[in-house]
Amino acid sequence: MNPFKTLFIFNIRHFKVRHILAALFLFVMLTALTIKTMASHSSLTDAVVYHFGIFSATHYGYLLIIKLLMPHLIFMYFVEKYVTGNVIGNSAYLLLRIRNLKMWVLSHITVLLTVTILYYSLYNVTSWLIIRCFFHTNKLTLSFLNEELGQGKPINLIPLFFSVLMLQIFGAVALSLLQTVIHFLIKAPNIAYITICILFLINVSVGHVNIWLGSFFTLGKYPLLTGPFSESTFYLFFLVQLAVSTLCSFVIYWKIRRLY
Repeated sequence: MNPFKTLFIFNIRHFKVRHILAALFLFVMLTALTIKTMASHSSLTDAVVYHFGIFSATHYGYLLIIKLLMPHLIFMYFVEKYVTGNVIGNSAYLLLRIRNLKMWVLSHITVLLTVTILYYSLYNVTSWLIIRCFFHTNKLTLSFLNEELGQGKPINLIPLFFSVLMLQIFGAVALSLLQTVIHFLIKAPNIAYITICILFLINVSVGHVNIWLGSFFTLGKYPLLTGPFSESTFYLFFLVQLAVSTLCSFVIYWKIRRLY
């Protein structure tokens, strides 16, 4: 078998069925909370906008902030356990066997990318399918958004779905690689995870910064309801996340090369 494929399979086995079930349970509970919060006369678009926080953070309450943070914090917790158990814990053993630093680093980056795509795809698909069972029309009726977008404006939900998913994947990959770098640079338990939590909280208070790390948590900073693909800042976010991910990948390679 190809050495890279062997490494990839070995590493991704860290994630078990219990992780998938725990994530699904969280997604269902958060979506149920959205359904309970929204009035029965609300539209599908209203529920989606509220569920993912696609509006100004000035309208966020404490309960909504916690609700929006939970999927990301749980994902970063999974990453934390993966990095401490698989990246740091098994590095010496694996490198003795394969003696290929580039392949080792690439396999871990590929696992993190794969898990990020699967996790956030599952999050979005599960949430949208459940919400769609309870709400139907795609007209936006939330009063504080109608002032900006127009009363009862219909929203194209397909571009909205993919733009949200892209923001989450690019943002989460950059954060997970940064989390790995912090582990290599500061060898102290939980410091990396706490740093990521702080980044998320900073983005709640900084209302207009929408291209930096963790800013995808507050989706209202992006023109998702008015055509995100026409805004330069939307593309700039992806460029910044890609640059951070690339830099972190080189730092991981450099650090592991010095260690072993």
